[in-house]
Amino acid sequence: MPPKGPLINAAQANFKLVFVLLGALLLTSSCLLFWNLQKSPFADYDEAIYAEVLASTVQHSSFFVLYDQGQPWFNKPPLYFWLALGTDKVFHDPELSYRLPAAVLGLISILLVTAIAFELTASPYVAILAGFILAGTGDFIESARQLRIESGVMMAILFTFYCYLRAKKDKRWLMGVLAGVAVGIMFKSIIGTLGISTIIIFSLFDKDFSWLKSKFLWIGAAIGLLILAPWHVYETYLFGFIFWQDYLFHQVFQRFVSNVNGGGYQSNWVYVRDTFLFAFPWSVLFLASILSLFFKKFLGNRYRTVAALVASVCFIFLVFAVAQTKIAYYALPGIIFFSIISALLFERWYVQCRTILHKRFFWTSLIVIVLLGFANSIYVGFHYQSDFSSPQAVIYEEHTIGTILSTQPSLPIATFYDPDWDTIRYYSKDKDPFILIQNGYSTTSPMYVLMTTALYKSDPFSNVVMAELKPQYAGMTLTLLRYQPSKG
Repeated sequence: MPPKGPLINAAQANFKLVFVLLGALLLTSSCLLFWNLQKSPFADYDEAIYAEVLASTVQHSSFFVLYDQGQPWFNKPPLYFWLALGTDKVFHDPELSYRLPAAVLGLISILLVTAIAFELTASPYVAILAGFILAGTGDFIESARQLRIESGVMMAILFTFYCYLRAKKDKRWLMGVLAGVAVGIMFKSIIGTLGISTIIIFSLFDKDFSWLKSKFLWIGAAIGLLILAPWHVYETYLFGFIFWQDYLFHQVFQRFVSNVNGGGYQSNWVYVRDTFLFAFPWSVLFLASILSLFFKKFLGNRYRTVAALVASVCFIFLVFAVAQTKIAYYALPGIIFFSIISALLFERWYVQCRTILHKRFFWTSLIVIVLLGFANSIYVGFHYQSDFSSPQAVIYEEHTIGTILSTQPSLPIATFYDPDWDTIRYYSKDKDPFILIQNGYSTTSPMYVLMTTALYKSDPFSNVVMAELKPQYAGMTLTLLRYQPSKG
């Protein structure tokens, strides 16, 4: 697998047109990924937490050991953070330099999807269409425009699978399979191994596991060990069991058996619903691909390829459906394959067109659906969608509050506000401890008070206390006050 496609293959292609389309893909993808990348502040949770880790690591002049609030931090492997620290030495703009590796890795992922689709179909047009579809996938673009590690692990999964496909023609490419897995692990721990699941599923459909006997696979295993061992051995040497308890047990096992975030999605239905909305319209085509498996004649010689891709996506979704911690970004390793599946369905649809009228309807439909994808990519990726736009408004206020606090004397911050303080903590330069008030609090010392603007306007305290609260910032959502008790 796969046989030559019935659509235009590489030998028949107009190479000038192919290069124009590749250029358009690169330009479009770059605009979506890099445009105004530095515009918004770092958001709670992950972005601001990772920004804190990077800032704290720089303060400790550390490279191999990551820090947060002065303590060693083992939550994630270091590869993305190393890349971000490197780009920050060039650009000296945290919002840009910390996010830039994610955007670059996103662009590489689009090119890898294009290359994978070409290996599966031998058609440059189907391959480029798959690249455009991934660029038009909302949650993919959204994650790649943030300080997040998903772009790195997606790139590694795609690279692992691409090496497997290339090895069908040249066994030396098998060296990249386990090396790619190792890179994925260095981005996002055990999630980096998901590329192997896709390879195993394809091997089952092909009834061919001969790649396991190749010396090049095991040379790649040695390369992978060289990638993984230094950091893991060094952390173990310095911190022993404490490192593995947090890095593996809490961050992997505990996320699987319990909802460690407390938030996220509480049911698989809501999880799947939002995941599919963010990936519209390609999520609809993925459902259509499942139905297409019952129509073997329609899929023709693409049947096994589509079936293997659908099975791979379903396996990845199943893994995260079983896990108790459910976050939309977890589904991305499966969603990246929507693009290839969708491109293959379009190819099969085109093959069924027998008349000029049918082909006109096909091209009109293709253009409309791709434009819908790009509209949703902008809608989700640039945070116009309500699940992102409402928190984004709060993040700008948190950024302003953090900036104000960074210029003021260090005082405790008493808050009635939900404990998503990472944005404020980062922009205040982490100098003010937070005190969450739930059942009352008594003090005669000065402090800041952070609450929602609606709560402040309701005069929640006595007239005496209200008179001692001096507004420092009042936004649509949040208000920062300074509490200065009377000396008498």
